[in-house]
Order: sequence, then C-alpha cells, then structure tokens
Amino acid sequence: TAHTLDDNLETVLLNKARGCGLKGLIGMQSKNGFLRRPLLNMRKATILSFLSRNKIPYRLDSSNKDLTFTRNRIRLVTIPKLLKKNSNLFKDFQIERLHALQRYKTLQEKTKLWMKKFAHDDHGRISFKFTDFIKLSQEKRHFLLHYLYDYFYKSTYNLSRTLILEIERLIQNDRTGKTKKFGPKIKVETAYHQVHFKTLKCPPRESLSPTTIGDGDLDSWEKGRRREKRHSAGEYGEGKAHFATLRECATCLPKA
Repeated sequence: TAHTLDDNLETVLLNKARGCGLKGLIGMQSKNGFLRRPLLNMRKATILSFLSRNKIPYRLDSSNKDLTFTRNRIRLVTIPKLLKKNSNLFKDFQIERLHALQRYKTLQEKTKLWMKKFAHDDHGRISFKFTDFIKLSQEKRHFLLHYLYDYFYKSTYNLSRTLILEIERLIQNDRTGKTKKFGPKIKVETAYHQVHFKTLKCPPRESLSPTTIGDGDLDSWEKGRRREKRHSAGEYGEGKAHFATLRECATCLPKA
C-alpha cells in the first residue's frame, strides 16, 4: 500500500484519542503479514512533489476533505496546529514510535515466556492462576490483556484503555458471578478465585432464526450456560483463570 508517514501519524493520534495501549502508539508497520508499506517513512508532501516534478498523474479522494470524519479533522485541523507549535513533529513522532516498538517487542517476548510458564492452552481455552496474574506489574497486566484480546480476535481494533481497566478491576475484585464483555464475542466471568474468558456456544444456526430471538430468550439462555459453567469450574483446579474461545455465539448471527 502507499501509506505515508503522515498517514501513520494520523493513525496514532486517532488511536490515542480512543485510549490505546502500547500497540496503538506504533500505528501501522512497514511489514505486516502479506502487506508491505514501502512509503511509510516518507512525508506525503515529498511524494506529491516527486509526482509533480516528474509529471506523473495521480488521484486524490474527494472524501478526504470531509470534516465529518475524525481522521480528516486530525489531518486537516489537528496536525497543522501541532506543526505550528513543533516544526519537528514528524521527526519526534518517528523517534517516539521507535521507542514504543522496541518496548512492545520486549513486553511481547516476556508475555510469551510468561504464558508458556504459567498458562495452559486447551484447544483455545487458556487458563492460569489468578495469583500469577495479580503478581504482575500493572503495565504487564495491561499488556497481557492486550495480548489475549489479540489472541482471540487476531486484532486489537476497538480495544480501549477503558475496557482494559474495567477487566483488570473485575479480576482484582475477585467476586464470584461477576461478568463483563471483552469485545463482541468474549465474556469475562469471575468465579471461586478463578477468571473465565469465554463465549457462549449457540444451538445450530439452522434451528435458530435471528428474527425470532428476543433479548429475554438470550438472557435466559446465557444464565443457564453460566450456571452450567459454575458447576463444572472445579475441574480446572483451585485458583486458576480461564480463557475460552467461542466458535459460534448469538452476537455472530446475522442481523434480521
């Protein structure tokens, strides 16, 4: 793709506005799976100047000027104001981004080692002791929750600092029967000094019409599943936290 340094600064500022974690401070990367962004460290103005000098035609998306979009307001209003206060804005951004990237890689390696030592993965269900989580520093606890969110969803899109703090508070309170959604498909439940990250399995899709499901039906069904889970919680042992993936759940069904 042709993303530039300007695009990456916009992305990071947008992430900050949403309350991002360390990964959000990195923004886009030059290599990400099959994607390559060879122009990521170049200013947009430099590229446009090159195109003009060499009389190379290009197109601009007219919607990029629409200030109803947050990204456009950051590009056209926020960044110009920041540049007036700091002419080295883009250089400073590159340095800060590099530091964030180095810190992210360090924490990622430490988290992987921690997971290997303290966690157990059973077909998508990850479990570890509650006390091992509490012993981590706040930075490492937050990074672990980011790591697990990315593990389940293959992305940290829509993950906010507010949600991380709410999940951390839920775990620290350690009260049986308390739950909190962790994204659209994962539910966190604390029970008997254990923490469960799980989703609820739906009946077969063909027997479940989205046009006939009411909120009350879903609530009753979820409560029943929750009771079943509490009865079977002992099989994982005392003082462990559990993370379980949901393959199919009511939130996955198409809207009526």
